[in-house]
Amino acid sequence: MEDKYNCFLWEKPEFQSISKKYISKVIDYNIRLQNEISIKDELTKVFEKSLNKYFLFAESYEPIRFGYVDDSSILELELEAYNKYLVRYTNKKYTNIANYLKQSKSTRIYFRRLFNIFKNLLVSIQLLTEYNIIHTNLTKESIFLTADTDEPLIGLFQYAFIDSSKHSYNYVSNKKYMPPEYQLLCYKNTNKISTLSYSNISLVINNYYSSIKELYTRLNIVYPFIDLEPIIDYFKHTNLNTINVSSWNLYSITMMLFEIIVENVESINDPEHSKLLLNLFHLLEPNISPFHNKRMTIKQTYKAFKSAIDYELLLKLINY
Repeated sequence: MEDKYNCFLWEKPEFQSISKKYISKVIDYNIRLQNEISIKDELTKVFEKSLNKYFLFAESYEPIRFGYVDDSSILELELEAYNKYLVRYTNKKYTNIANYLKQSKSTRIYFRRLFNIFKNLLVSIQLLTEYNIIHTNLTKESIFLTADTDEPLIGLFQYAFIDSSKHSYNYVSNKKYMPPEYQLLCYKNTNKISTLSYSNISLVINNYYSSIKELYTRLNIVYPFIDLEPIIDYFKHTNLNTINVSSWNLYSITMMLFEIIVENVESINDPEHSKLLLNLFHLLEPNISPFHNKRMTIKQTYKAFKSAIDYELLLKLINY
């Protein structure tokens, strides 16, 4: 049975009412909810009505005020004592990218969808990056689609932050989808360390290497940085706070795409398909370099990706 996702069920709601158009839920206020509210407010200033073309947010977020009645008046209690928000969502069913691709009726449709979705995601993350918004959980579970459309919506913005809020470096939502410099910043801030030692950096980079190596191993490709010393040394002599963060969203969706590629190379027994996917992997491989200045920009990636995908050739290769 197809999995459906009503977005942003972070916690089991205490109350839920369903109408034809909207779903309303009572949610505890927390920093993640505040992240999403702040980012929606920021993006709404720019995009207004076109916001829903690229991103998936709740329709509204309203603080709930509780009170009680005595003999003479209604007394309102302190909001902070209850910390509840009424969040209203459009009553619409979404599926994530993994399940959407599984619904493809042929290999042609599968590849067409995959390439269209990735190309459209590049446009969406370019918009996020322009407004200094970093999404730390750009995974298959945070990309939503409706039936028969290749236009993805990025959701789960409780795991995103505006780059000026440096306190957000205190957690990693999904380590393997985030670059090593972000993981180092999280380690530094979480442990309240002013300067990272060699052993600190070595620990984080080795953990990073374990997850990235798995990707290469499953594709039967040798990871280009067998010796981690140059990476550790690079970060030992780099001021993390001066690193350009503009490649972080691109790093994440490239890792997401690579995970899809790995799953397909493992599941299909066809040399032409595997070759196509591996060529795509090598085309985008610079985007997951441990060195941020070696990664392509979003615009460079879009141009390279678009020029590399010849749909007529693709359809000839895929005779299904």
